[in-house]
Amino acid sequence: MSKLHGRNEAELAVIVRDEFQAKGLGTELYRQMVLIARDEKLSKVNAVMLGDNREMRSMVQKLGFKVKSDLEENLVEAELVLA
Repeated sequence: MSKLHGRNEAELAVIVRDEFQAKGLGTELYRQMVLIARDEKLSKVNAVMLGDNREMRSMVQKLGFKVKSDLEENLVEAELVLA
């Protein structure tokens, strides 16, 4: 988690090694980062992922993030408003 300079927001990012994927590790890391962001009184958190990363998109949606696709850039932006 990286707090954005001059803003009450943070960007979240996690890399999970292939052999540890599909075990809930990324989901738990994101849950913990969201809890920390709430404790820090941040207003929202963001994440950016490749458009073809369906697992990641599904995971952030299950955690309540709103997702927006940019087909030209092959990116998905996810945002979770906390306050």
